[in-house]
Amino acid sequence: MIGSTSFKMSLGLLVLVLGTACSEVQFSDASKAAGVGTSGTDGNNPGTDPRDPGNDPGTDGSDPRNPGDDPTGLFNKYQQSVDIAKNQVDFLLVIDDSSSMLEDQKKLAARLGGFADRLSQLQVDWQMCVTVTRDQKVGSTSQDYYWGYPIDWSNNTGASQHLLKKSQNLSSMQIDTIVKATIDKIGAGAPESGDERGILAAYASMVGGKIANTPFKGHVKSKDCYRAGAAISVIVISDEDESSIAGIKSRLKSPETEATSLRQLYYADEPEQLVMVAKSTFGNGIRFSFNSIIVNDAQCEAAQDAVGTPSHIGTYYQKASRLTNGGLISICENDYSSGLELFANLIINYQKEFTLKCEPIAASFKVKVTSPQGADITSTVSYVLNGATIAFNKDLIQGTKLDFEYYCK
Repeated sequence: MIGSTSFKMSLGLLVLVLGTACSEVQFSDASKAAGVGTSGTDGNNPGTDPRDPGNDPGTDGSDPRNPGDDPTGLFNKYQQSVDIAKNQVDFLLVIDDSSSMLEDQKKLAARLGGFADRLSQLQVDWQMCVTVTRDQKVGSTSQDYYWGYPIDWSNNTGASQHLLKKSQNLSSMQIDTIVKATIDKIGAGAPESGDERGILAAYASMVGGKIANTPFKGHVKSKDCYRAGAAISVIVISDEDESSIAGIKSRLKSPETEATSLRQLYYADEPEQLVMVAKSTFGNGIRFSFNSIIVNDAQCEAAQDAVGTPSHIGTYYQKASRLTNGGLISICENDYSSGLELFANLIINYQKEFTLKCEPIAASFKVKVTSPQGADITSTVSYVLNGATIAFNKDLIQGTKLDFEYYCK
């Protein structure tokens, strides 16, 4: 450790989710104390100052490595710290259960096989809820319909069956069994399932109550799906657009008609409004990504149409993914594993550049890098100092700990 005038800082990074952040590191107020100079006599004097490493070239303050060679008292001491942020991601899986998804539902569980493996391996505290793209009846009256209502996971032995959690310590095989059984239970072709609104379902889930100036509402139970400070990753799986054709009459296909498929859109269907409600509900600093497994081009649309019922390119879902730097997978893919890997990586926050409190004296700079698992990985990274910025040669996942020591004038 460098002497009492050294600069020490511990910086913690948190995962988080389904967007990628790289903001300036914020610190608490620093303390500052002037250094005390000591005089050398012949340029090779270890001197009386305990901060002097024994290479004092003289009394002119010309050796930046030697705080003892500071007759003017210009060296400063700063003490700064940042709390290690929470390492959590909350997933919301939104599945289209309309009749057009019948063939896709048969394949969906198998295509999601890699998801279980990825979840079991994630070095973050995750939890996941699942809902559908329509309203659900939760009660006995005509008023008991809710959007975004969390469905219980099949074969889930956890305390809250609508929550699947990392803390349950489930194996990839157990997660896979639960996910497949739940998708089978959801099925396709439920009554009123033709009005698919994946964005609205996510919106209602976040609100957990009445959506102002609309006939829609979410259920308070959905609030369990979100934890304070956690990143949020929504994954929508659908073969149509928001409300099938996003309210655009020219997109109707036989046997669709205006009466069956042309519906009014509300502000809660809009991608921009979903981003706004995420920020207003969970804070402006929320790391939120919207990820889509959808019909994303004309070729996939034609292939889906050939199966039977009409499909539509998910233009609203594409926009939501772009707005939040989320991922996009074609629903026509045979395997979703690589795309789901992308979804997981996108919500995990990586960072490689950090702003220091002052420009360090390069010869005095030391750094220790500790992985989220507690291993010293300093030897696996390199860095470049540029003024008051340090840039590593690779992204460091949140949860990594950085310890810096250096002098600044």
